[in-house]
Formats: sequence, C-alpha cells, structure tokens
Amino acid sequence: MSDTIQILMLAAGASRRMQGEDKLLRDAGGQPLLVRALRHACDSCASAVSVVLPEGNQTRAENVKDLSVRPVTCADWENGMGASLRAGIASLPVCNAVIVALADMPDLSPDHYNAVINAFEGLPDDVRSRAILRAVSERGQPGHPVLFGADWFEELATAQGDQGARAILQREKEHIMEVPTPGAGAVTDLDTPEAWAAWEAAQGKNT
Repeated sequence: MSDTIQILMLAAGASRRMQGEDKLLRDAGGQPLLVRALRHACDSCASAVSVVLPEGNQTRAENVKDLSVRPVTCADWENGMGASLRAGIASLPVCNAVIVALADMPDLSPDHYNAVINAFEGLPDDVRSRAILRAVSERGQPGHPVLFGADWFEELATAQGDQGARAILQREKEHIMEVPTPGAGAVTDLDTPEAWAAWEAAQGKNT
C-alpha cells in the first residue's frame, strides 16, 4: 500500500444537466453512484480517499458517512469545479501525489487507480514530484483519473471556474504520461439523462 498517494474525489457539483435529479444519488448497479465510485476508490492501493461535498447537502453526506473516506466540505461549490479542487487540495495531508477523480464515473475500478499508482511508483525518484499521469481508455482516449505530483499542488490550489485542472492538462500535454487502462471506464461519465440511459442499457446487455 502506498502511504504517499491520496485520492481526491470531486463530488460537489450541482447536477445541472440532470433536469433536477441528483445524479450522484441515482442508482448505479444497486447503490448510489456516489457510493459506487467511492467504494471503487477505497478498494485501490492508495493510502486514503477524500471526497469533496457541497456545504449544506446532508443527503450526500449521509450516503458517505459509513465509508472509509474523509469528507471535505466546499462552501463555495456553486462557483464550479475549481472551487471543489481548491477545497480538496487545501485539506490534503502531506503526500507525494494526489489522484483527482470525478464521482460521476461509474466504471472507474480499483484497477484504473492502481494502474496510475503503479506507473507513478515506477518512475525515478527525481521526476515523481513533477509528474502528471493520466488514465486513457483501451482505445487511447484520455480521461480520468489523473495523478499530479506534489509540485503541482500549489497551482491546483488556485484552480478557478469550472475548469478544475484542465488548464494544467492543456498546457502540459507534451509532458503528460498516459497510462493504459481497461475498457472505457476512463472516459465514461454520467452527467445527462441520455448518458444514463445509454449506460443502463449497456449494463443490461452485459448481465
């Protein structure tokens, strides 16, 4: 188990594209999507998992209270993903890397996290702190989770708007290490009714 790599799950969004439904509380394979995503993260070999939740949302908080995760409250969550990332980074204990993950991705398995962790731990010591490792699907599509070495924490702590870490990823394209992961889990997110319908239909075909 790594004692230096933390997973930071961003789960403070407003589900604005879900026509009034909270996507993170919708059933995904027998459990709320938020719970499913966090359990997958907890089953990885990362040392700990933190989850950023919106201030005042007691229902989401209740859903995670029995999980082995550290809840982080984001007071200005309505300002976008950048606010969630700032709150999460500010709350982290001392660590060598953080894996940023999104709570609306149902098929991110422990294998996805472990692939990124193993790749990071295989790097030379002198390059780890500046490393960025990004999971890609089996078709080579870049997605999540994304690991950032400790040298990036200061910039992540100033993320603005709804971009999250996108500014870094766009600027540092040539220096990002892509990590192959199974299936399409790295690029499957459920943020619209249409995406949910397609995913649910696929689950039925796979059972």
